Amino acid sequence: QQTQQRRAYAEQKKKAEDERQQLKASSVLSAGARGYQQRRAAKIQEQEVGHASVKIQAKFRGRKERSDPASEVNVRRKRSENDPQVQADAYLKDHKIMELF
Repeated sequence: QQTQQRRAYAEQKKKAEDERQQLKASSVLSAGARGYQQRRAAKIQEQEVGHASVKIQAKFRGRKERSDPASEVNVRRKRSENDPQVQADAYLKDHKIMELF
């Protein structure tokens, strides 16, 4: 009878130890999973901020380029306004006339 009690006590002790180890392992795995999710979310947010800043920079640079009268785009546009071929194409397009040749 005393032996059975010792065995039962040893079994209970072993079960409790196993449960404690399992709980510890699950908490370690959970912490790792939470850390992974947080790092991933931070990385995605950082990428979104990067894309947004690139877009803002592009808009700013484009606006700056268009507002500068000495920029190459504006010089080319002014030069092409005086080109007879460009004027003819614009006339045909404005008046919805089909080109014959």
